[in-house]
Amino acid sequence: LLKDLLPSVRPFIVNQELPLTLTLHFDNAFPSSHTAIAFALATTLWLHEKKLGLIFFALAILVAIGRVTANVHYVLDVVFGSLIGTSAAVLIERLRFTKSSKSKR
Repeated sequence: LLKDLLPSVRPFIVNQELPLTLTLHFDNAFPSSHTAIAFALATTLWLHEKKLGLIFFALAILVAIGRVTANVHYVLDVVFGSLIGTSAAVLIERLRFTKSSKSKR
């Protein structure tokens, strides 16, 4: 939804250098969906298993760095992607526990 509301051109289009990816996406760059998904997964795991979650946070950071290095996203795209993914995971976790605690009453 944000990609449609906030149009932004991908870096490889602006700087006219091929991205380091196997596929070319010409949709909007902001925010990074790959980064959002990686951070949502890492956050979810961290909420349930701290050590495993920390490993996945390190991997999520590598995803973010890789998206910028691959010339398909700007730093701001991956920063907001990480915030969106983390926030979504925390929100869903809170809603899940709120719903389950109400149903036990």
